[in-house]
Amino acid sequence: MRQGWTLASRESVDQRTLDNLMQWQASFAGWRPWSLGNIDWEIPSEPETDCGARLGGMVAFSGGVDSSYTVLRQAAAGNLASGVLVHGMDIAVEDKAAFDRAKADATETLKSMGLRPLWVRTNVRSLGRRPFLHWCEETFGIWLASALSCLEPWHSRAFIASSYPYRHLQLACGSNPVTDRFLGSERVAYEHDGAELSRVEKAAALAAEPRLTRRLRVCFSQEGAGANCGVCRKCMLTQLCLWLGGEDRPAAFPKACKLEDIRSIPLPPEIRRYYMPPLRKLAELRGRKDVLEVLEQLGGNVPLRQRVAPAFWEWLRRVQR
Repeated sequence: MRQGWTLASRESVDQRTLDNLMQWQASFAGWRPWSLGNIDWEIPSEPETDCGARLGGMVAFSGGVDSSYTVLRQAAAGNLASGVLVHGMDIAVEDKAAFDRAKADATETLKSMGLRPLWVRTNVRSLGRRPFLHWCEETFGIWLASALSCLEPWHSRAFIASSYPYRHLQLACGSNPVTDRFLGSERVAYEHDGAELSRVEKAAALAAEPRLTRRLRVCFSQEGAGANCGVCRKCMLTQLCLWLGGEDRPAAFPKACKLEDIRSIPLPPEIRRYYMPPLRKLAELRGRKDVLEVLEQLGGNVPLRQRVAPAFWEWLRRVQR
């Protein structure tokens, strides 16, 4: 779609998959016409082979807030059998040490919830380097589904945890409630889960389930460690959400922050719009005047590169197209 090439294959695909992918490409070509275009397909179709008994549902599980909330919600409803950690998404495929640590934590978490831990390794993110694909806005949903598809023969449905809530819906996002359902096949439906809550509300809800919060992994700044640094923006905001949910000392953050530390977090405008309203609402509900005072001062000192870089990269993608 980025290059305008025809997609051809000698291998057959079930008709539902082809129809779904036609809808997926039409959606993204409509949302991002400067970056992606509709392409022709030369792929034979035939019914999918039935592989027999299946385990049940699976969820793409990073160990973060969104996927942990889906586990909390869907495991309780009996809709899950497995959690799948994908090496090559948020942890580089070359970084085995970080993945081994994250996998060990995810395995313990999933087993404690009665789920089968599975993992897949993929180098699919390397595809984005040359044609300059945008991970967040274009690719991560369908690339995540490509990893999960390896395990479809043993599962009856697949869940992809939401990134944004319905009230702040981002349609031109790699994973969203409109297009994630187009990632399934004849026998395995894909579902976008958890968009009824924001990430703030999800984290607060998780605070009541220590099996999920004990090894929660949200940090992307501590490169090579596969753990939480405790002091980056994402770590501190997650700790704040867990405090407001009732967990005073989150075990997932060996280096814990203090409320005063949060006052100095640089918060870009788009992150501020997303986090601040539910944080204020939750702090008011809990009667936390100290948190409300900190929130009033939160969001200043945003580095210039964080304000300018998103617009620059978007302009460059349009030029390349």
